[in-house]
Amino acid sequence: MEIGTALGISSQFFNLGLIHKDRGALREAYTQLEQALSWFHRIDYRIEEGRAGAALASIHLAEGDSAKASERLTEALAVSRSTRMIEGEIEALQGLAELGFHEGELDEALQSEESALQRLIRQHRPALAARVLASSADLLAHTGNVSLARRRLTQAEAASRRSADRLVSCRLLGTGARFSFCEGDLAASRSASEEQLGLARRMRARPLEATALRGLARIAWAGGETPRALDLLREARGIAEKSGDRLTVTEISVELAGADLESGDFDASLKLAREAADWYHDRHFSAESLALAIAAEDLLRLQRPAEARDLAVRARALVPEMDHELRLEIAPALARVEAAQGDPGKALRDLGSAITEAEQAGFVPVAFEARLAKGEILSSRGETEDLRLLQKDAEAKGFRWIARRAAGALANKTAGP
Repeated sequence: MEIGTALGISSQFFNLGLIHKDRGALREAYTQLEQALSWFHRIDYRIEEGRAGAALASIHLAEGDSAKASERLTEALAVSRSTRMIEGEIEALQGLAELGFHEGELDEALQSEESALQRLIRQHRPALAARVLASSADLLAHTGNVSLARRRLTQAEAASRRSADRLVSCRLLGTGARFSFCEGDLAASRSASEEQLGLARRMRARPLEATALRGLARIAWAGGETPRALDLLREARGIAEKSGDRLTVTEISVELAGADLESGDFDASLKLAREAADWYHDRHFSAESLALAIAAEDLLRLQRPAEARDLAVRARALVPEMDHELRLEIAPALARVEAAQGDPGKALRDLGSAITEAEQAGFVPVAFEARLAKGEILSSRGETEDLRLLQKDAEAKGFRWIARRAAGALANKTAGP
């Protein structure tokens, strides 16, 4: 067979693999990408090996095989550098950054992202630049460097407009929706998620459709539309299950566990949270701490304080030092356990620090949750002003679910002895 014909066959397998991956058909994508690699090896064509390896690594990560993902990414980075294939090198670095984030190695993840950004210098590749800048922004937000994260996102959006790449634009809409939600701008977040949903469906990009549904679920939940939020989350989980994306399925299960907890279905929440914690634990993923924190609060509500304390201790120990967003997210649950264990003073101090940090970073929903936990503890002492102020602030921002919970806590206090 002529080299040109063989190269055409291998390129066809490679491109089909990427299309299947973007559409969420992970097994089909895996088969096509493996075929492409086989042909690349057969004709000793190494230029695209790195990109194929990085794409395969993302499938391994989605399926929960982090060890295989790491192996693929290391190989992809090495071959891309040896062939001076910048796009392959950048995609491998981004894969390593994503893996590092999940494993709680945020310093290594940031280094990989910065290396990818350095490789983009003097490269006129706006679509690639948009992807790297957006993932860098997301990672920086987790570390608490929100101002730089927002600048990176703005740069990513500008690069996306220059690229006119619809898939990149669709991804950016999801990132923008998350940022707007964290900043408390529900209208902007809803607009971005709705636009992402429409675009994802037109392109048949099922993973991005699931992202948009999760974004809309967050907004519905914040606005007090509980049934709609649950329906959206279940629809998103169904997409991920059909795709074989176990990582996304587990993330959504944690979101559903949190919803069940806040709705008062503690047994259902505990089951989901424990299953997710076990899955994360087996892979040494830092999100185990969030699942454990939810489970700890479930156990507290189920009158099992000793078990709640044990899980709270584990959850606190597992939070990566640099992941400020995760630490703030679990603070209310851990504080409630502390207060129930007879140390409300420490719980209030921890919540005070969390509120200050969240407000300084602009994490509005996280700040509201911490303020709610603080208000509940203070109301047990007869101090209700914090809850009253929270109810007013949450209503003003459209966070009706927080406002209702604050009002419920006030009503319980009023009805109490």
